[in-house]
Amino acid sequence: MLATSIGTGTGWIEVTITSPCSGTSVTTRKSVNVGLATPQITATLMSAPNEPTDYEFRTAAVPGAQYNWYVNNVLYETVPDNVWRYYFPCRRTSTISCSITTCAGTTARSNSISKTGGCERTLAYTYGPNPAATELTVNGPEGAMGTLETKAETFEAQLYNSFGKLVKTGRSEHGKVRLDIQSLPNGLYTLRTGTGDEAVSEHIQILH
Repeated sequence: MLATSIGTGTGWIEVTITSPCSGTSVTTRKSVNVGLATPQITATLMSAPNEPTDYEFRTAAVPGAQYNWYVNNVLYETVPDNVWRYYFPCRRTSTISCSITTCAGTTARSNSISKTGGCERTLAYTYGPNPAATELTVNGPEGAMGTLETKAETFEAQLYNSFGKLVKTGRSEHGKVRLDIQSLPNGLYTLRTGTGDEAVSEHIQILH
């Protein structure tokens, strides 16, 4: 006979052996820990060391499980995948953790990993705020003396959603572009700025 508890905690396994000759029985019981072992998450830098800083987080694969990913102890997303990516804005530190919920209802919480977004840039477009809620401003790159590069006085900024669809576009006036993003849903977007060989892409988080 086998008996176990459902969920997380201490259960037991009981085995009864009956002799076919004498009919006598011997029963033995062993205590066991029931539930998932504490999962461990790892982080891999997927981007260059500087902004945009994009990390991939990975934990154990459990068939049929749901993965609850937390940012600063607040549930951010629930997905059926044990691999998850998150963008860290410039100089912002966030702590990532995960809990795994099996189809039997057992839940286990992982360790936590903290990372900080990089910021070092040279001759780059700047943008802000990030995360953004109502308006995103993109400024043209500055030269070594702090003046706007002549070649970048007029430039385009394009915002794409996670499906690669262009959702906002704008052309600079006086060295900057302002994009109205109030109507866009929360999520991670790609900002493409400039044209041709001078175009650069950045990750933007919209959070209302």
